[in-house]
Amino acid sequence: MDLHRLAIFVKVYEIKSLSRSAEAIFLTQPTISGHLKSLEEELGVRLFDRLGRGVEPTQAADVLYDHACRLLAMRDEAIAAVGAVSGRVIGRLSVGGSTIPGHYLLPGYLAQIHRLYPVLDLSLTVADTLSIGQKVEAGEIEIGVTGARLESNRLEQTPCCQDEMVLVVPAGHSLAGAGRVEAKALKGEAFLLREAGSGTRMVTLKALTQLGLDLADLDIAAELGSTEAVRQALLSGLGLSILSRIAVEEDIKSGRLVQVELDGLNIQRHFFIIWRAGRTLSPGGRKLVELIAGENKNGGQ
Repeated sequence: MDLHRLAIFVKVYEIKSLSRSAEAIFLTQPTISGHLKSLEEELGVRLFDRLGRGVEPTQAADVLYDHACRLLAMRDEAIAAVGAVSGRVIGRLSVGGSTIPGHYLLPGYLAQIHRLYPVLDLSLTVADTLSIGQKVEAGEIEIGVTGARLESNRLEQTPCCQDEMVLVVPAGHSLAGAGRVEAKALKGEAFLLREAGSGTRMVTLKALTQLGLDLADLDIAAELGSTEAVRQALLSGLGLSILSRIAVEEDIKSGRLVQVELDGLNIQRHFFIIWRAGRTLSPGGRKLVELIAGENKNGGQ
């Protein structure tokens, strides 16, 4: 079975569009279609149903996808192992992170990896914790960093960087010079909240409930779809919010945002480095784990 065709199949399976898959891997759409047709003929099954402008994977494609990801991961491991014999770190390192580590931690670590191993191809996927775990289990991603421990015996999971939720206000806000406030001080203040279904929103509202506040007590200025959107709204002076310290740490250091201690607020959590149980990590993967775990051990994060 041709690994190049499998790689094309995986891309089409994930994007569910022939034209956008062709753009992503710099091939023409007829070339993509030809490779998929050859793969279907080889396997004797239909892999995709053509629906309008998109495609829908069949049950056979669902089965093939997991195996294809593992085969492509084994290819990458083989390339890395051969490079290691000659003292070179080559191949591909696929990394995934949930929202906070994916946006605010992993890019810096990958920059360090790139400086150490400039010929190593790097990729970063950002998704929710459950999706990252599934991708690691399937072999699509070698290393993941998630915001919670997953219920899976197919994963190695080790705690790493610690994070906490903090109350932050824009510089110049009426509470910016308060230093410490009680929960009742938030009543009537414009509050920025994540969208319904967000884990950050649920944790925030639970903490405020424990402090004697509920949603009706807050003057919700906006509900926003990402941590970065809340951060930008904070910087624009739209309101105050409770966010990950990691997400706003540089803004606090620069003075653009101000952390205000909220009596009784204590929301701390660890992130977890994950990889598939039994998988031999590539040299780049091992180094990434060492960097993240080493900084956590030394108090760097």
